Amino acid sequence: MNKEDIYQVVEESVTTLNFIPLETIINYGQTKDVLKIVIHHTERKITSEDCALVADIISRRLDINDPFERPYDLIVESPGVERELKSLKEYPFFIGKSFKIFIIENEHIITKEGFLIGTLISVDDKSITLQIENEKNTIVIPLDAIKKSKLYCDYTKLLKKNK
Repeated sequence: MNKEDIYQVVEESVTTLNFIPLETIINYGQTKDVLKIVIHHTERKITSEDCALVADIISRRLDINDPFERPYDLIVESPGVERELKSLKEYPFFIGKSFKIFIIENEHIITKEGFLIGTLISVDDKSITLQIENEKNTIVIPLDAIKKSKLYCDYTKLLKKNK
């Protein structure tokens, strides 16, 4: 079983369980390998039980063909509250969520801090639209102007809300 076969087993298993596989990483180490899978669900948060279920199914499927030459760790996790998006295909899953967008400054987009915070409104193959935090304005950001993009959690607001 090669890397592509492992990716296929992960993709099939995760989607069959009604989750979205956001990321699959295989790291080959000297004494142990690591298979890390990040899963998402569009309608609810990922729980530890979800991660355990996915890990159990994938582990059973991989054990049939034993694709690793040495022991391996299988890690299944949620995207996390401040996940850095790795590809364009991830954006649609997070429409309506808060983002911190680090900008490659140009004459069209100028920021004080080098980033913008807001809610992702839409995405297409050339840009994203962000509702700027505490403003009514939206801004269209070309993908080639984005240095880095992360989900954003305002911990100050979260702590105030939970008091």
